[in-house]
Amino acid sequence: MKALVIGSAFFNMLSLPALLHRAGFCVHVLTTLRSMAWVMYVAELTMAANDEELISIAGKKVDYGFDLIVVADDVTLNVILSSNLSEDHKVKLLPVLRAENFEHINSKIALSELLKKALINTPDFAVARTPDELITQATNIGFPLLVKIDFSGGGVGVYECVDASQVNALLSKPMVFPVLLQRKIPGLLFDLSAFFQNGKLVHFNFAEAINFFAGAFSPSKLRRYFPLNQVDTTVCEELKQLGMALGAHGFVNITCVLSSIDQKRYYIEADMRPNAWVEYPKFFNDDPADKIRHYFERGQYYQHPEKAAAGYAESFVLAYLPRMNNLEILLNKYNCRHDFNNYAGYPLLEWMVLQRLRLFCVQFIKPYMPHIVWSHLKRLWILVFP
Repeated sequence: MKALVIGSAFFNMLSLPALLHRAGFCVHVLTTLRSMAWVMYVAELTMAANDEELISIAGKKVDYGFDLIVVADDVTLNVILSSNLSEDHKVKLLPVLRAENFEHINSKIALSELLKKALINTPDFAVARTPDELITQATNIGFPLLVKIDFSGGGVGVYECVDASQVNALLSKPMVFPVLLQRKIPGLLFDLSAFFQNGKLVHFNFAEAINFFAGAFSPSKLRRYFPLNQVDTTVCEELKQLGMALGAHGFVNITCVLSSIDQKRYYIEADMRPNAWVEYPKFFNDDPADKIRHYFERGQYYQHPEKAAAGYAESFVLAYLPRMNNLEILLNKYNCRHDFNNYAGYPLLEWMVLQRLRLFCVQFIKPYMPHIVWSHLKRLWILVFP
């Protein structure tokens, strides 16, 4: 079996070759990232100079007979959608079953409308297409609410408003309309990211986000994972319904809020790509690779496990190393170094060292350096570490 991974987001791609290799695939990677050359389990690496070349190569590779194609990040999904590739080629590249499913791939508004139409629990929402509509619709939705730019990722372009004054303050920001207004549901945030084929569920994980990289709307750095034999079967039924509504045919990054008011799950995100945590269930003997392999070898979809016997571990707290700060890494807080050699020790180390060196220079050297000298050093950095 052959799999093709396409993308330009390092951490979304980092663990996919290892995961797919364990699932029985010969892994090919198409990317603009030089650092992917150091990642293990890549049988063939194809480098593209830019997004335009990446799409051109992807359009040719799509007919090479890959059993699975994974687009790893939101930007690459959007580039493919907006390209001049044929509709047939886009369907083969994107993780959906048909062209009718394209709209929700890069639109929070389209996703909310789809969830509502499919009778899947999602927060009350409205769409504002102008600044005046933003104020009117906020009043209609009620507070607290979230204002979300239609296409964004990683918590960027998400604003919480607790009253009308905060909505008015948003108008001074460079807002791109239309925007989604969504009632904020109080409760716990869960990741239910899954793998689907033909709209049907193959595997999913169930994890509570308990700490974040840089604020409540940023990516999580600490999660509490629950083995699937601890998860109620109603979650599986909801995901099966969601997969059919999305026309999902690949990895989907799914987020929901477990309401503290009515104890229902409200689905707020379904990004059509894997996330950086895609391998983590393997750390408690629930490797997604096994389920993916069973589907491709036997055509086996998800089968919910029996309830665990008393005494079985009910949850596992796991940390994502690149999002931990220096002190947390030094102290190995939450055992955050346990996955360091998991798939790509060198590129992960390189990224962490360079990022921390860059931050040090910005904080402690830039303020004392002439602007023209700093500009030359910045250009040199980009040249050496593109």
